Amino acid sequence: MNSDARTESAPKLKKSKNLNLFKNKYFIICLAVVIIAIIVVIILAALNNKPADGGESGEVLENTDIYYNGSILTEADQEITKETLEKYVDLNIKGHTQIEDETGKHDIVAVEVTNKSDQITSIAIDLAAKDNDGKTLDISSLYAEGITPGQTQLFNLFYYTELTPEQLDSAKYEVYKAYTYESPNITEQTESEAITEENTEE
Repeated sequence: MNSDARTESAPKLKKSKNLNLFKNKYFIICLAVVIIAIIVVIILAALNNKPADGGESGEVLENTDIYYNGSILTEADQEITKETLEKYVDLNIKGHTQIEDETGKHDIVAVEVTNKSDQITSIAIDLAAKDNDGKTLDISSLYAEGITPGQTQLFNLFYYTELTPEQLDSAKYEVYKAYTYESPNITEQTESEAITEENTEE
């Protein structure tokens, strides 16, 4: 009688061990899935916040006024721009208009640059077109090369832009970057003036 009882209880004990083993495997699998999910979330978050072109993050770059086309102005760039506008150039942004040349009609932004310094210089200016939210829509560049003191040059910017006439009309225009640079023409003019002075003295 006792022998039969032991025989009947043995399978139940074995079954209980198998059930515990199954539960342990299930727990380990669930734990592994959770850990993998956490790792995937961390990786995706890191990729989304990866610095873009030297910036802090994609979100920061989208909201900043000094970011354009993969470049960020440094503090030195901003200081040079400020100094150039204060010492070397008067900028008159005349605004959106339409011109016609041999290739047809073109919507442009007319800009006048005047050398307000007392020396011949070359000036480069990047002008940004911004929407009402301050987002940069496009940037166009001009190079006023070898302009004399007081001289004014007219430039047609955004000649090749993909912006519509309506966008050019409503855009706000701000200097993105400005700087002076050495030009071979300035050297030629300076040497020519020196020769003229020597001939005058003789």
